[in-house]
Amino acid sequence: MAEAPSNIESMRKWVIDHKLRAVGCLWLGGISSSIAYNWSRPNMKTSVKIIHARLHAQALTLAALIGSACVEYYDNKYGSSGPKGLLSAAWEIIMANPEVQRALSNVTNNISADEAERRREERNQQRKRRNEMTDEQREEMNRKRRELRA
Repeated sequence: MAEAPSNIESMRKWVIDHKLRAVGCLWLGGISSSIAYNWSRPNMKTSVKIIHARLHAQALTLAALIGSACVEYYDNKYGSSGPKGLLSAAWEIIMANPEVQRALSNVTNNISADEAERRREERNQQRKRRNEMTDEQREEMNRKRRELRA
């Protein structure tokens, strides 16, 4: 008698059979939840809320398409049974892309591309100021930090 497939195995099979539907549902869920979240923030203009929702859904869709491509690749290479580490291999391929990492980081931190660029520029300016400090200034700053921690 054959064993019944596990929930994860049945979901994997459904995703393999309905890749575009899975990506579309993920996009719809992502944009809906992002709009709902952004609507709870009253200090933003409506146009900004919509733009943020689109960016979140776009990053989520990009990740889903890359994941779908990985599943397709491994499915063609290893057959429908696939290797045991299919999900971990797909995740490693997705997360190896620095562009995906940056997009997912911005989505999880809920910041726009402009805000991310502003923060990056601010960090670069701080590094530049730190590099221009004299040893005495650096020692004084470290002494103040130690005093604050104590």
